[in-house]
Amino acid sequence: MVEDQAQWRLCLKAHLLAGVASGVAGLASKYEFTVDADPAHPEVWYLSASAQPNLLRGEFSPPAHNEWQAKSHIYRSVGGATWEQLSGGLPEPLDYMAFALVTDLTTPGHLYAGLSNGDVWHTLDYGDTWIRLPFNMGAIRQLIIMDMRDWSK
Repeated sequence: MVEDQAQWRLCLKAHLLAGVASGVAGLASKYEFTVDADPAHPEVWYLSASAQPNLLRGEFSPPAHNEWQAKSHIYRSVGGATWEQLSGGLPEPLDYMAFALVTDLTTPGHLYAGLSNGDVWHTLDYGDTWIRLPFNMGAIRQLIIMDMRDWSK
């Protein structure tokens, strides 16, 4: 399983870099931050991104790092197709950057997005609809780990 996860992550990064470098794939001029793929359906990939800084206006830091002004979105690509911006209940644009995207290893289609302000959003259907979970984790800057074990046993 670990080898499989490592393989699809490498493929994902290669696809992402190829799309960004060529200016195609629906992400031209975006500041990409985190990426993940569905382990059961590795052709389904997710990405968080915001706008690039506008150097002509004196912006040197990407909006992703500005609280309340991240202007970020979550995107999905299926089978290498153009990246599509997801909404389905997510604020548009997100005021806080999704610095963590985590797929559920046991349940296809489930994705968690951890925002920089600590909010966690969840989708059950590959990103078509989203709900904000009823807790806040404090500042999320890089990674969240979700333990999917059944603790009732």
